Amino acid sequence: MSLLELPMNHVPALLPVAVLLALSALAISVAGLRKIAGERRRLEGMQRDLEVFTEASTRVADALDQLLRGDVTPPAESSAPSRRYLLQQARRGVQNGESVDTLTARLGLCEDERRLLEFLRMAAPQAERAQPL
Repeated sequence: MSLLELPMNHVPALLPVAVLLALSALAISVAGLRKIAGERRRLEGMQRDLEVFTEASTRVADALDQLLRGDVTPPAESSAPSRRYLLQQARRGVQNGESVDTLTARLGLCEDERRLLEFLRMAAPQAERAQPL
């Protein structure tokens, strides 16, 4: 029996059921779309992180290759602070809540180092949430 074959007095009784089914389908669709959007944001973040680490590791490999081939001489000891020391200072600054742009300008960091600090800044709240109380 189809809807066309039903007597007219039964159609108004089925209308609320049809509306309820349509609203339920709409609510399920909205929930699914929100979940997909959240996963997309998570995936984009992971892709940005992968890009930062890929570029950094490529540059390290290139520098090491140049050093091993003898194309570049290692810098002589100087009174200038090492990059490692500067990055440690920057990491402490990020942990203390200082902005990445301020740290980059103050310590004279390059773009790769700034992006790594940005990654550390974004990862810090997630690490705090993951630790049990």
